Amino acid sequence: MLSKIFRKKRKKKATPQYKLKWEKKWSSGDFDASWEADDIPVLIRDMEAKGIIKKGASLIDVGCGSGKLSFLLAEEGFDVLGIDFSESAIKQAKTNYGGKNDRLNFQVHDITNEPPEDWKFDLAVDKGTFHVIPLNLTPKYAMNIHKILSDNGRIILAYALKKAWKLREVKKNYDIKNILKQHIEDIFSQYFTIEEYANSSFKRHFGFKEPALLILMKKKQFIK
Repeated sequence: MLSKIFRKKRKKKATPQYKLKWEKKWSSGDFDASWEADDIPVLIRDMEAKGIIKKGASLIDVGCGSGKLSFLLAEEGFDVLGIDFSESAIKQAKTNYGGKNDRLNFQVHDITNEPPEDWKFDLAVDKGTFHVIPLNLTPKYAMNIHKILSDNGRIILAYALKKAWKLREVKKNYDIKNILKQHIEDIFSQYFTIEEYANSSFKRHFGFKEPALLILMKKKQFIK
């Protein structure tokens, strides 16, 4: 009986296809991650002017990719941790910006997995990660962002409108923005108070702007 048990080998859990896709892109060496969310730093400066956040606050850049936004926010005077589930992306971020600012660090981590217990941040920023996460993992995303934010912490989320086409309701009704807002509320309202929706865009190749929705949410202290 024991010999049978020892002979059984535990099957290695397969890496999800969406992760393999992104790892392949980042490891290719010629992947052009040319999407910029210029409105995020602008919104953070506005929050700073209103006293919502202060210089030296701790930020986490969720899905930091090549690290550009993480670096810009560190240069603004914030303590920034950039995370990405792609080892190749983090390697590129460290090559691009490692050692250029003492306030900046990078780490491989999948936000849909349990975060380290000692993580606490005043602000999370996401310039295009949530909208590519498989729908079945979005509740874990919301729960884990809530876990890593300090009391009164906030998240800024940028969502490209074209990514909303994966939502079943959009395929039946072309009112994309309102359907997307309902989707955000369905996923996040247990953990966050939605403070603001704003029209935004991702800056792509040759200055082309891709429409997006910018969402600011505040952590709830008590969840149902």
